[in-house]
Amino acid sequence: MRGIIASLALLGAPAVAVDGARRLSTILSAAAVPGGGDADGTALLGLTVDPAAGRVCYRLRATGLDASTAVHLHRAREGEAGPVVVALPAARGSGCVTVPTDQARAMLHAPPEFYADIHTAAHPSGAVRGQFSN
Repeated sequence: MRGIIASLALLGAPAVAVDGARRLSTILSAAAVPGGGDADGTALLGLTVDPAAGRVCYRLRATGLDASTAVHLHRAREGEAGPVVVALPAARGSGCVTVPTDQARAMLHAPPEFYADIHTAAHPSGAVRGQFSN
């Protein structure tokens, strides 16, 4: 457990205001996927959401998963499926994607209404999932 907590600290786990941006994070697991996911997989996702820049930057670390077919941020509460609001280009590593300002604001206003998931060929509905929190 200490390793996960230490890793989250590196990903920017605390929600900290930085030049109008805020950091969000989540731990993705198979247990959070409705109907089950890849029990061998886990991931840590840290985001910096910046409405002023219209940008979401991410750092993602995944282990125990087959190659991803997609990585998404969705809008829905825990246990529910929701529409994709942001597609991330990679299942590992870091980068930034452009998002509409209103989408970035919505993510910061109500983080628990959003989740991340990683899809694989064996788990097209989601191998691992993690809900954001305040």
